[in-house]
Amino acid sequence: MNDAKDTLRLPPGRKHAIIDRQAGGGRLRGRVVGRAMILRIKVKPNSRASQLSAEPDGSWRAQLRAPPVDGKANAELVTLLAEHFQCPKSAVTIKSGLSGRSKIVRIDVP
Repeated sequence: MNDAKDTLRLPPGRKHAIIDRQAGGGRLRGRVVGRAMILRIKVKPNSRASQLSAEPDGSWRAQLRAPPVDGKANAELVTLLAEHFQCPKSAVTIKSGLSGRSKIVRIDVP
C-alpha cells in the first residue's frame, strides 16, 4: 500500500455505504454503518516494526511491535489505526477479538 493516509468521510445524507477502492493489487472493503466504519484486521504482535497494510481479501494486516500481554498490542493497534486514518484514538474501538489475532474494529467517522 502506498504511504498516503486514508481519511474517513461519509457523504452528506448517507447513513450506510460500502467503502470499496483499489489498493495494492487488491480491493479494500470497509463497511460504513451510520457514522462509523467497520474493518476486519489480522494482527501480528512482536514484529520488528509497526505497520498497517491491505490484504488482497479486503481485510487489513497490522504488524505490531508490542507483545500480546496486558493489552499492550491492542493499545498499539488503536494508536496505529488512529494515525493511519487521521482520527483521534477515542474514535477507534475494538468490537471483537480483544484476546485473539482476528479483530473487528469500529472507527467513528469525524
